[in-house]
Amino acid sequence: VGQGYYDENLENNFGENQPIINGDSEGPNPANIIKITGKAENCELASQALIDSQPIVYEMEVPLEYHRGIIGPKGQNVKDMMNQYEVYIDVPGANLQQEFIRIRGSPAAVEEAKRGIEEEMRKYDDEKEDRRLKSFKLTLEVDPDYHPKIIGKRGSVISKIRDKHGVQINFPR
Repeated sequence: VGQGYYDENLENNFGENQPIINGDSEGPNPANIIKITGKAENCELASQALIDSQPIVYEMEVPLEYHRGIIGPKGQNVKDMMNQYEVYIDVPGANLQQEFIRIRGSPAAVEEAKRGIEEEMRKYDDEKEDRRLKSFKLTLEVDPDYHPKIIGKRGSVISKIRDKHGVQINFPR
């Protein structure tokens, strides 16, 4: 009791060489260091392969009008793309009104997924243009006495015209 205790480490702790607490060091974290051993050229190739395989996150600008088509019914399109390209694709919810999609994966896989999404956008544009072109309407006035002849027996004549020209023809009832 009453005996003094001197600790040299206590004095050093207040100097310039304070211990690093909670990983606040300026040096690399040992948990983040990967060691590669082998022939020099093989180590370089392996190092580059590791760097190339590190996942990245790419934010791709995609207008909102495409989001539904990319997601697909019950999310099936986006699931198929994630499986096909081995990436994670995050399409923000419609309520967020964000015009971008995040793609996470290896750089090569992200590039492939970007091309796939661009292709889906082109398909959507083509379908949109096709719908616009098919929305044209033409109205003909034909005497009702001729309707049975135009329709044909069991609709054969009108069916041939519809199929040949890829149109919808409606008669009044």
